[in-house]
Amino acid sequence: MHNHGFLGSYGSLIARVFLGAVFIISGIGKAAAFAGTVSFFSAVGLPVAQIFVVLTIITEVGAGLMLVVGWRPRLAAWWLILFVILATLIAHRDIADQNQMTQALKNLAIIGGLLMVALHGAGPKSVGCDCRSGACPDCIAEGKAGKHSQ
Repeated sequence: MHNHGFLGSYGSLIARVFLGAVFIISGIGKAAAFAGTVSFFSAVGLPVAQIFVVLTIITEVGAGLMLVVGWRPRLAAWWLILFVILATLIAHRDIADQNQMTQALKNLAIIGGLLMVALHGAGPKSVGCDCRSGACPDCIAEGKAGKHSQ
């Protein structure tokens, strides 16, 4: 890992917090407005909308928290990539509508950020990183164990 001062040390953490916050806040919002969310899910054609809402809340909050703290970040990122693709195809498919097009493009940007985490891991400021002992899963996966400092 290159040493770029503050961003070299904390950039990955900041990026994970920003990405995770989107999902955590969205999931909490869906939980707080459960009945309205069920109505929306029904309106877009999802059967057993209540079950899908619960699964969505668990996915958004759970995987969002996994991203933020850096625990199993690659798994969380791949899961969220799949989730965002499905959400886009289900809820934002009318790209003739400018709002839906904007939402779909925003989702593509989120997928891009998640793909970076899925491919490169959480970085040094994460619960899964223990680079000093050479046991960081991200560093081991990239063949860099013990080569960057916290």
